[in-house]
Formats: sequence, C-alpha cells, structure tokens
Amino acid sequence: MNLIKSGWIILIILTSSHTFAQSTDKIVDNINWQVFKFSFLLNDQWSFDLTPIHRFNKNFTNHLNSSIDFTLKRKLNNGFQGALISRTFFTPSRRPRQFVWFDLAHKHALTETPFTLTQRVRYHWGLNINENDERDFIRYIAVLSFPLKNKKWRPNIAIEPWFRLNGINYIERVRYELGIAYRATESFGIQAKYWREAWYGLDINPLNHIWVIGLQYKFLNPLFGKTIK
Repeated sequence: MNLIKSGWIILIILTSSHTFAQSTDKIVDNINWQVFKFSFLLNDQWSFDLTPIHRFNKNFTNHLNSSIDFTLKRKLNNGFQGALISRTFFTPSRRPRQFVWFDLAHKHALTETPFTLTQRVRYHWGLNINENDERDFIRYIAVLSFPLKNKKWRPNIAIEPWFRLNGINYIERVRYELGIAYRATESFGIQAKYWREAWYGLDINPLNHIWVIGLQYKFLNPLFGKTIK
C-alpha cells in the first residue's frame, strides 16, 4: 500500500504543472542562488542555522539581491520539527526588506520503499517596513527523496504551492523542484537544485528558472551540552 501511495505522490508532483491555467503573458528569466549554510547544534533538541544567500537574475548577469537567514529549530516528537526563521533582504537601490517565517515540518520513511517524505507548512509573513509593501502566504512543500547505493547521494523531487493571503486567497506561485544532495562528510555537504517557479493571476506572470548551488557546514559539537530545560 505504501508503495502505491509513493507512486501516486511521484505522479502528482510530475504532472501537477498541467493542472493550473496557463497564461501567454510571461516574463521568463534564469536566476542563480548561491547559498552558504552554517549549522550549529545547541543541544540534543535545539539547533541554529546562519544562511547567507546571493542571487543573480537576468540570465545570471545582474546582482539581484542578497539576504541572510537566522533559523532557530526545535525537534518535536514523532518526526516533527518546528522552526522560526528571520530573513533580511539587501537589494541595490532599495531599503532592506524583512520576513519572518513559522515552520512546522514532518519527516518519515515510507515503509517498504526507499523513499523519505518530508512535508512542511510555513506561515510566510512579510513585514511592511521601510516603505516595502510585502505579501503574506501559507506555503506547503512536499519533498520525496531517496538515497543512492552509497547513501552519500540523495536525489529529490518536490512541489511547493504558495497560497496568497492579504484578502487575495488563491495560489499565486508554485515551485517545482528537482534536486540532489551530496554528503561528503558528516560535517560538509553540497546541494544542487533546479526550481521552475511559475506565477499565476498577475497581469504579467513571471516564469523563473532558478538554479541553486548550496554549501553546508555543520558544527557537530553541541554548544550547550545535552538539554536546556
């Protein structure tokens, strides 16, 4: 039964792009994200990530913006994890933008299959500061991954619809993902992803091909021992 379920998940992810109304008015671009993630264990339940990101658009020729994420994560029971994320954008010729995200994620292995299913719900809150009028979203992502034979390589596919709030109440954006992660050591890893990011319901709908390269370094020694109570 779980094998059938995982097959349906793959089918839905691969074919879902055809279920949305398509617009002929699109702006197409290739965008590069360069992600550098540093992970710190606080104890056996809490962890902290520091993640600078640089982005280049107009077919990789223009510096679009940079940002920095501060992420506080807490392991919960039964495969759940909560997170609080702050992202600050720094854009040329524009005042800084600020976002706060609240995550609830769940990860589990699909029995009798090699697949792991990770799901996350995110409340995406854009702060209306510095003369910036931001959008708010409810975002859901489903990621299906599996290890290759040596278990250092892990390909994945994913889909992430963005449900627009602010009285709009429709799916404004969808990301479709193909990715692969390589765990070189227990501390160091590399990720490569392709996102097809399609927008809907706007006068002119962007269609972005986003190419992500990520490096991660994890500090393995907890900073504060085992458990903070």
